[in-house]
Amino acid sequence: GRIEQVGTKVADFKPEDVVLVLPKPTKFAQGSPIGTARTLLICNEDDILRLSSEVLEELTPEQLCLAPTIVCAYVLLESFGAKLKPGDSVLLNAAHMSAAGSSLLQLCKLLRLRPLCILDLPGTPKNRVKGDYGSKSAWQEADAKAVAPPSVRQHYERISEWLISMGAEDVF
Repeated sequence: GRIEQVGTKVADFKPEDVVLVLPKPTKFAQGSPIGTARTLLICNEDDILRLSSEVLEELTPEQLCLAPTIVCAYVLLESFGAKLKPGDSVLLNAAHMSAAGSSLLQLCKLLRLRPLCILDLPGTPKNRVKGDYGSKSAWQEADAKAVAPPSVRQHYERISEWLISMGAEDVF
């Protein structure tokens, strides 16, 4: 975004500076986050990062808008996957549905992790088991004969190819 106005005590920024909003997650109450998808935002100096002219020459505005999502995906991997090492598997559900999922998938590839993606497409049969969890009879009665219609299969194949091209190890 661009700075419209600055307060009297602000020294590091001036109007028309190009900035990226990166709020600290612990700073705001969970019920009222700062958010980044806004037309106008009032925030503190420590919530924004000035973008240099070199960055503006290299990246499009669309790419710059993804920066908070990519940072969020990286922080998620750092926080919850601190013990992961190259070769470990990471299970991603519906990675094709958002920029965050796509970012996680690509970060896993860069970190040499094995991203395994799960697709839940509309129209696919749900092979649910009946009975007590973990019981042998529950799995024996599962309907494993249901098959997805051809249109769903084509949709699955198309998304699977894309996920694998983005770095997925396997798609289920």
